Amino acid sequence: MKKKIGILTFSQVKNFGAVLQAYALKKVLSDLGAQADCIDYRASFFAAITFKQKVLRLVKRVAKICLRWPVSNRYFNDFIAKYLTDTPPLLRKDLPALNNQYDLFVAGSDQIWNVSITHRDASFFLDFVQDPQKKSSYAASFGFDHIEPQDRDFYQSLLQRIPRISVRERSGAAIVKDLTGTEPPVVLDPTLLLTRQQWEAFARPVTRENYVLMYLASKNQAIVSFAQAFAASKNLPLIYISGRPWPGVESFLCRPEEFVEYFRKAKYVVTNSFHGLAFSINLNKEFIVDWLPPQWPANARLENLLDITDLRSRLLVNFKEKDTPIDWARVNAALEKEREKSLAFLRQLL
Repeated sequence: MKKKIGILTFSQVKNFGAVLQAYALKKVLSDLGAQADCIDYRASFFAAITFKQKVLRLVKRVAKICLRWPVSNRYFNDFIAKYLTDTPPLLRKDLPALNNQYDLFVAGSDQIWNVSITHRDASFFLDFVQDPQKKSSYAASFGFDHIEPQDRDFYQSLLQRIPRISVRERSGAAIVKDLTGTEPPVVLDPTLLLTRQQWEAFARPVTRENYVLMYLASKNQAIVSFAQAFAASKNLPLIYISGRPWPGVESFLCRPEEFVEYFRKAKYVVTNSFHGLAFSINLNKEFIVDWLPPQWPANARLENLLDITDLRSRLLVNFKEKDTPIDWARVNAALEKEREKSLAFLRQLL
């Protein structure tokens, strides 16, 4: 009989990285022989985000510049409904009823342990699960490299109740060891568990090809100017995946399946997004990556992936036009080694 696994992650967030990592973890667990379900948890902070988004959309609509937002919502809603909605919508009070429905719960991946995002929602630490042996995490991320003193007791009490923890960054492993005395394995983001061939099979065709692709978690004039100059030096168009246009840059919205294809067909990628970096590496795209600005305490995730693949030379601060192309045979070998270690952790869970 298949083991039933409930995945609790940011599967309802309308963000390419969030939905694609949730899809990937569900697929990998299913491929390993489990019945994996994404729990449709409607956390209270999601409602606050949704309200802010609605207000923002209203303001933009009045300003006649938000025609893209309804399209974007539809694209994500379609994807979430197709791949990531395996339970009825659940509030926190509904979660304890899941105890008898699943053999195992997996928290993660993504920044599910970032209290600045979740507003201390203990559900993402599986506090509603009665049997400690049913608790585990996969590639959970804190989104920062240290715990603030006022949050220490909150984290420590919850992490000590999860017997099988894995995290996405080395900094996260150090936090867990400090709080629990046990150092957890550092595993790959779920999007990197799927091979290049699997993502190519998943992707939805697009008509564009031969371009420089820009995808940013945080945009600023410096990186946009670099991308424009770089594209011009290659005599290629610059295209930008974003619902918020940047003056003078061709920008557009797309479905998550098309998002993957736009990376696959790019000649080069300019990014400061973790998942932008992950797809560039996994799909073997020449890329340049920039650190996120100081107000984003999330560069540890970029650092970790660049170090695993020994690609710090592709950082904007290190990048030189004369640099040789990436040695993808070496990178793919390093990635496959980490992939096997990560899959071994999931097999142990099953």
